[in-house]
Amino acid sequence: MEKKIKIGNLYDFYGQLLTDKQQEILNLYCMHDLSFGEIAEELGISRQGVYDTIKRAEKILDEYESKLELLKRFNNREVIINHVMIELDTLGVKSESFMSQDDLKQALEQLRQEILEMLE
Repeated sequence: MEKKIKIGNLYDFYGQLLTDKQQEILNLYCMHDLSFGEIAEELGISRQGVYDTIKRAEKILDEYESKLELLKRFNNREVIINHVMIELDTLGVKSESFMSQDDLKQALEQLRQEILEMLE
């Protein structure tokens, strides 16, 4: 299941770069959660043809990701955004506790530094 999610995520970023047939099969496989047999029946091709197409498309998607790293960067941004949200919630609690402006500035600067480090 984890592999199917990975392929689906890569498909979201790079799917338009695949052939129409690869897109159709991956869409049925990842988005509609159909089995190889169900896809084969729906498209009138063999299970082996479905398997081969998915494997070929997966390899292509992995190659795009290794060169462009769009999914990796997206995931890194998600981690940073989650971290920022947690920190802002914490700062909100602290500011309600009458946090001084200097303390707030210092906390925000520290958060900024952490974000820059995560982006490296």
